[in-house]
Amino acid sequence: MADGINVLETQKNVESIFYDFENRKHVNATIKSGSGNLAKGTLLGIVTATGKYTYWDPNAEDGSQNIAGVLGDPVDATSEDVKGLVWIEGKFKKSKLVAVPSGATIPEGSVNGFIVIYPDVE
Repeated sequence: MADGINVLETQKNVESIFYDFENRKHVNATIKSGSGNLAKGTLLGIVTATGKYTYWDPNAEDGSQNIAGVLGDPVDATSEDVKGLVWIEGKFKKSKLVAVPSGATIPEGSVNGFIVIYPDVE
């Protein structure tokens, strides 16, 4: 167990967000206070000034307008910084991802060279 996260349990619980299981990489990262109660699969950006993750906001101008990761477990960062498992590399199913600004359109394809979002194929 690292920083309160059971990696084996986390991997079992998040596999449904993946398009396939090749080239996956995760980090234990700080989610910025004020980000709120975030669900597994939430798209994340990094606030440039702090280096902390928050929900991806395509209208932001603080660095979080760029997708930098996908949250692997739910976290509550409403009132304090918290540690969370963040997938920084992998292929993901679009329908399993969460955009906090509810009107935001989740892009498809390679969003940063390491994260690739695929439409679901039945």
